[in-house]
Amino acid sequence: MILSMLENGLVVKRTSDITDFDYRCNVLCVGAGSAGCYAADSAAREGATVILLELGENIGGMHVCGNVTGYYYGARGGSYEEDDKRNKEDTVFVTNERQWEQRQIRLTERLNESGVKVLCRHSVIGLYFDGDRVIGVLAFDGERRFSIKSDITVDATSDGHLVIMTDVKKQYGRASDGRV
Repeated sequence: MILSMLENGLVVKRTSDITDFDYRCNVLCVGAGSAGCYAADSAAREGATVILLELGENIGGMHVCGNVTGYYYGARGGSYEEDDKRNKEDTVFVTNERQWEQRQIRLTERLNESGVKVLCRHSVIGLYFDGDRVIGVLAFDGERRFSIKSDITVDATSDGHLVIMTDVKKQYGRASDGRV
C-alpha cells in the first residue's frame, strides 16, 4: 500500500505498513459544503455507512453562509431545493432574508436523520492507495493522526484538496468561463 501526501507543495509517496484502519465506512465525503453534505446524505439514505469530514468549524460552507442561493447550471429539485423551501417557511431565525441559521439547522437535521457521522475540525493529510485506487485517508483532528478505510472517497473540498495529492493531470478553473 502507498501513502500519498503533500510536502512543500509536492506529491510524495511512501510505502505504508498500515495493517488496520482506525475507522471504516462505505463512503467517506471530505468537505462539508452543500456538495459534500448532500452527497453524504444521499449515500446514507441508500444504506451506506458514511463519514463526513470538514476542515472548518461547522457544516454547510457557502450554502449556509448565504452565498449559494441558486442552483448550479439550472438544476432544480431534490434535497437542496426541498431544504430551501422549508427554510423560507421557517421564519424563526430569519437574518436579512438569507436564512443562514435555518440552513445550518436543516442540514444538521438531515445528516442526523440519515445517520451520517460528521467530524468537523478534521483535515485529510494523506491518501492510501492500493494500486491506482484510493482505499482510505490519513486524517488529523488537531491532536492525533488516524486512518479511515473507505470503499468510496468523495473529494467535495472547494479546492480539490484530495485530487491535489494524486497523480492525475490537473487543470484549474472552469472551461465554461474560459479560465482553465
